Amino acid sequence: MDTVTTIKESIKISNQTDLPGKKILVVEDEPDYAKILFKTLSKHNHIPHTALDGESALSSFDKHDFDIISLDYQLPDMNGIEVYRSIRKKYPLIPIIFVSGNFEFMQSMIDLKKEDSNVDFISKPFTTEEYINKIHLWCE
Repeated sequence: MDTVTTIKESIKISNQTDLPGKKILVVEDEPDYAKILFKTLSKHNHIPHTALDGESALSSFDKHDFDIISLDYQLPDMNGIEVYRSIRKKYPLIPIIFVSGNFEFMQSMIDLKKEDSNVDFISKPFTTEEYINKIHLWCE
């Protein structure tokens, strides 16, 4: 994902109708990505909260009532599947959108989506427009 939104992309995003703000947990270990995703969600009236690792994500999840989770697969202390499984034990219906550039993981998402209709994924690299469109699909 480019760290700068292009002018054309900004126009497309600004012309979209924003949905009511959702509380979104962004689990991303790369601080620059986390900051971009936070800003993108904030611009669209969402209420993002970031966690840089799996333990922080689970702790944040227990303390807050999130509507959607944006979950990186590669984390420093555990992988996204471990975080996913922990969350699913308590909350089987919350939408979880995996974010990954790992090809093998993306292939496994096909099977996971067959088992869990409340899971989705987006492949890195992506544009901020693609990301917010994916989030908005789960806001409806």
